[in-house]
Amino acid sequence: MSETDCYALGDPLDGRFVILHTRDGERWERLPSAGMPQALPQEGAFAASNSCLQVDASRGLYFVTGGGTARMFHSADFGGTWSVSGLPLLKGNASSGAFSIAVKGGNIVVTGGDYRSAAESRDSAAYSRDGGDTWRRAAEPPGGFRSAVATVDGRRLVAVGTNGSDSSDDHGQHWKPIDSGSWNALTVSKSGAWAVGAKGTVARFE
Repeated sequence: MSETDCYALGDPLDGRFVILHTRDGERWERLPSAGMPQALPQEGAFAASNSCLQVDASRGLYFVTGGGTARMFHSADFGGTWSVSGLPLLKGNASSGAFSIAVKGGNIVVTGGDYRSAAESRDSAAYSRDGGDTWRRAAEPPGGFRSAVATVDGRRLVAVGTNGSDSSDDHGQHWKPIDSGSWNALTVSKSGAWAVGAKGTVARFE
């Protein structure tokens, strides 16, 4: 939420995911987990995307999971109570599921797939227009597995993966290729959208 008011996500302990919170950037506390649904067997979060967890100041906490499943967890009260919903993304083994989430009001986009089958575009992106109550697969998906997605401006989204990048101007319904590089994570700042890949590679999308 800010440089000092931050959240962190960890894999399950005692059957539930771990959420940590700091208000001052120094002291961290674990949020109560009693209100969180149980994790499924082998379910985990793909931290390498740097975007499996999202915090929205007005709508709460969101995170997505994979590892045999693909689900989204949401807490509108910042950790007190939780809901969970299944996502129409590629799943079924340890290398697949949901990897990244972008939240813009009631519009939510998730990306993922199977990182061991990077060229497989089927079920690599999905979107919701009602805050996650209902989901649709992208009508025109990205060109393969996509490990990270972010909103670049009020409408445009960029998704990156190990076999290229795509953009969408309609909240994730249709995706168009923009790059053929290999990228793992993505962030957006005032200077543009920045992607990082293997061996220290960095790129800025204009």
